[in-house]
Amino acid sequence: MDAFADYATQRLKAGRIDSVHLLASLRQRGFDGSLAAVQRFARKYRAELLNGRISVAVPCGSSLLTDDHHWILRLMQGDIT
Repeated sequence: MDAFADYATQRLKAGRIDSVHLLASLRQRGFDGSLAAVQRFARKYRAELLNGRISVAVPCGSSLLTDDHHWILRLMQGDIT
């Protein structure tokens, strides 16, 4: 997974993708590892996200109504399965 970690992280950050679809996408790029390896990688990524090691920028609700968009960092727990 090491050679494909950047791509896999990018796909996981982009939105909801399960390990089976991520594996198919990685296979198109030459990955020959197992589904279990992809699942471990995704599980580790999601655990780090839950533990706050990875931050996600989300616009503050009131900033959507103003011109000076204030951003806050908020953990997006709804996207974690």
